[in-house]
Parts: sequence; structure tokens; C-alpha cells
Amino acid sequence: MAVSRNTLTSKVKALMGVTVNDFIRICRMKKAVELLKENKHRINEVAYLVGYSSPSYFTKSFVKQFGVLPSHFMNKDKSPQS
Repeated sequence: MAVSRNTLTSKVKALMGVTVNDFIRICRMKKAVELLKENKHRINEVAYLVGYSSPSYFTKSFVKQFGVLPSHFMNKDKSPQS
């Protein structure tokens, strides 16, 4: 990108309002939600697919982002809409 790390960090913070690490985590969580909605993968597989090396840390991050466990998210998604 031809900019220094500090410049990139400052630009991301100014444009997005979050740190680079938070931005990457948010992107990973959005992808995880897409994969969980497909119901083709187990939770630990989704964790590895979005770049987490530990399913337990993935779960912790998921709860921090969405306030619900990935397993509850999957079950809620499967329940019929009333």
C-alpha cells in the first residue's frame, strides 16, 4: 500500500472508527455468521475457516461481538419463524 504502518493505522482509525485489530475481528465475525447460517460446518470448523486457531477463543470473541454463543445462534437460525 506504500504507506507506513503508523499511517495505515491512523487512516483506518479515522475512516472506520476502530483499530485495525478490531476491524479484522469484525470482518472475521461477519464471515463466521455467513458460514454458520449455511449450516454446512460445525462451530470449530467455522473458527478455523475464519482464521482462529482456537475454537474456545473464537467462541469468546463471538460472544463479545454478538452477545450470544455460536451454538445458540445456530439453533435460533434453525427455529421456525412465528
